Parts: sequence; C-alpha cells; structure tokens
Amino acid sequence: MADHNFLVVKFPNSSDAFEAFALLGSVTQVKAAAVVARDEEGRLSVPEATGVVGHAFWTGSLVGALVGILGGPLGILLGWSAGALIGMGVEQERVADEEDTLTLLSRQIDRGSNVLMAEVEESNPTAVDSALTKLQGRTLRLPASEVRAEVEQANEQAKEAAAAARKARRAGRREALHERVRSWVHHGS
Repeated sequence: MADHNFLVVKFPNSSDAFEAFALLGSVTQVKAAAVVARDEEGRLSVPEATGVVGHAFWTGSLVGALVGILGGPLGILLGWSAGALIGMGVEQERVADEEDTLTLLSRQIDRGSNVLMAEVEESNPTAVDSALTKLQGRTLRLPASEVRAEVEQANEQAKEAAAAARKARRAGRREALHERVRSWVHHGS
C-alpha cells in the first residue's frame, strides 16, 4: 500500500532542486510538485511545477495551496516572508510559541534559495530517498493529511483575520466620520 506524503527537499545547490524535480516522477507517483524559490526580498515564486491543469494547480493541489499560503497575505501577516510580526509589535515569545508546521516549512526556504515540494504516493520511500540523496537533498516527509489539515486551518484563520480587518476598517471609518461631524457641530455653535 502506498503512503500519501508531502515532501520538502532542500539542496546545497539550487540547480539540484530542478534536477530532482525532473527525476522524481521516475521513482514515485507524483500528484503535484514544484520548485519553490524565495528571492532576496523574501517573496516566493514557482519557477517549475507539475500537476498543473490551467489554474487547477493553485486551487486543487496541496502543493499549490501551501505555496499560496506561504507566499500570500496570510504568510506575510504571520511573518513567514518578511518578519511582519515583529514590525507589528507582537512579542517574540508569542511568535516562538507558535511554531506550527507551516511556519517551519516556510523557514526551509532561505532567501536566495529554493526547495522542491511534492505531494506523492510512495510505495517505496527508500527509492525516493536514494534518488534525492544522490543530489545531496535533505528530505522532510510529512503525511499529506496532516499538511492538508494545517493548510485548511490556515485558510480559516485567513478568512477570520480578513473579516476582523474589514470590521476594524469600518469601525475606523465610522469613528472618523463621527469625529468630522462632531468637529463641524462644535465649530458651528
């Protein structure tokens, strides 16, 4: 029986991630895979991907969903891309306590480097490990169901944060309008 896993593989040389990307399909069944790069400013990009059927890669694949979270607004909000939490005044102790899987995965992509992320069905993890080790890859293997659960939770948190932000903006605009009216009333008396 095959295991449904999520792999994150780091290489000492960035070009090895592309070679591993090309090799992976010959040693296991790949549902989706991507080379994910982080530039010097901390932004994520996907220079190579498979499992793409038009836009379906981003909406239907675990790899696409994870990349979207790590590089999107929620990733920035949680400090995965740019250290935004520190800038927002959130204490570092709280940040350290919130070492979830997504944060740890994001930290694997150093600025100026890339990793291979893949959702695979593995009947023989040893074959995958052997192929990746030849390229000096360090593999983190997680059950895909656990990663999917974290992605779904992060999406829920993003929706809640967006709703709270909208509510705060409305309250701020309402207060600003009330202040303008009060100022006008007091100046007119």
